Amino acid sequence: MDELLKKLEEVRVGLRLTGDREEDTKDRVMLSPREQLSESAKLQMDKADEQLTDIAQKIRALEELEERAQDWVQEQLEQMVRFVHQEEDSVLSRLKDRGDDLLKRLRESQAQIARERAELERAARGLEVQDTAETLQSVRDVLESTESFISSAKAIQVEQLSGECLGPLQYKVWKKMKTVLQPGLASLKLDPNTAHPDLTLSSCLTSVQVGDSPQTIPDNQDRFSRYLAVVGAQGFTSGRHYWEVEVGEKTDWDLGVAGKSLDRKGRFVPSPKQALWVFALINGGQIWALGPLPTVLPLQQKPKRVGVYLDHQGGQVSFYDSEDMTHLFTFSDCFKETLYPYLSPCICFEGRNWDPLSVAPCL
Repeated sequence: MDELLKKLEEVRVGLRLTGDREEDTKDRVMLSPREQLSESAKLQMDKADEQLTDIAQKIRALEELEERAQDWVQEQLEQMVRFVHQEEDSVLSRLKDRGDDLLKRLRESQAQIARERAELERAARGLEVQDTAETLQSVRDVLESTESFISSAKAIQVEQLSGECLGPLQYKVWKKMKTVLQPGLASLKLDPNTAHPDLTLSSCLTSVQVGDSPQTIPDNQDRFSRYLAVVGAQGFTSGRHYWEVEVGEKTDWDLGVAGKSLDRKGRFVPSPKQALWVFALINGGQIWALGPLPTVLPLQQKPKRVGVYLDHQGGQVSFYDSEDMTHLFTFSDCFKETLYPYLSPCICFEGRNWDPLSVAPCL
């Protein structure tokens, strides 16, 4: 029924356009060739003026964007440089403190053992002069204390300093830097109360796939009823956020963000009007950006993991190949509502596309 209504609407629109063209043709027949050319020239000049205005606006927008982007890049990288310099100061300070501590312990042991050796030497000479019980006990006491100081000195392992400060330093700093990245990799959970009944979520709520059979689960206003989709448990009303989704070798998938106002019960087409911005793989071959103007993207290879970046205040949703952070596409809009991560594993057919979509965990 839906397809029939769609076809009728296409026919209705086609007839209307055809009628408009016929009326336009009748009017033009009444004009002389010179008048027709003059009218066509005026219309084309109006189009040219309109396009020139549009280009001028785009140039101004580009210049403003380039200026903002330069400031943004400098600010973001300066923060990282400051962090690295702070870590450098911290590591060098720890190195000095640890080295000073080891050096102090070594010198103290050196002095103690030297004193004990001198005492042992005196006791040994006394043993040669007189062999009394008191002399023997004195020697035993010195032997015991000397052995204790020697054991303590052996326990001081200078080489441990190399492991503390000369190990995988860059990796250690990188792991620490991830904790202060803004935005860092978000830890997302999927909302089971929004999942279409044909979908199955993992017990940890981080992956979704089409199930073997529909589930008998209670319906609610938040659950998708028509399309195989689910949204994240957490919505975003401000700030910058980044998450990654493992798509693997799936032949079809939809990823993006959905507004709280999206009609999850009815039919929708990804667009700002519907509060849905989607990046999709269709039929295993074409990558589409489904927004105001559906766009086929000429990608040389399909991503295995897709990064999604949301800047709520900045009105930006961007997609990246997370393997090398290659930019894939960006939607720009003005967001005025809560936005949720949107995932659809899409239908399975001919034994294909059964693999799940999995939200990547925090590193």
